[in-house]
Amino acid sequence: MKFSKIYMLCIVAALAGCSMTPKTQMTLVEKGPYVANTDSAVELAGLPADKLAVISEISFLENTNVIPAIKGSRFGISYDVTGEDTEVIHKVTFPKMTDPKTGKVIESFTYNQAVTAGNIFFGYYLSEDWEVVPGKWTFSIIHDDEVVVEEVFTLETPVY
Repeated sequence: MKFSKIYMLCIVAALAGCSMTPKTQMTLVEKGPYVANTDSAVELAGLPADKLAVISEISFLENTNVIPAIKGSRFGISYDVTGEDTEVIHKVTFPKMTDPKTGKVIESFTYNQAVTAGNIFFGYYLSEDWEVVPGKWTFSIIHDDEVVVEEVFTLETPVY
């Protein structure tokens, strides 16, 4: 009889766990080249140009993973967040690039991003000649030490 009471308590505890608020989830929505208005820039050490652009009026041009490797190209992803507000890490990994002014060599960067339920944008703008490096560019969204969204772009030198 004591065993059945313990067993019953375990079932009740397990069912209570099922009614907990679902974990925050993120799902890829769009990817590819985009156009946008650049409103301002925020200094952020560790990024290739040490600044993060604040943009608006974002519009994706096409759904593709192939991006022209030319100065002025903009590409990225948007993803939906459901569940509780949280913080994620945005990470971009790319072929080695070198800032000719500082000699700084980088192959990736990360920054923390607070996110709320809704659609979030994460992109890159090739604003300097030295940032134009053909090859694989990987955009990763990391939440609770786990990659929850990842998209790989291929930057190709256009043939004229």
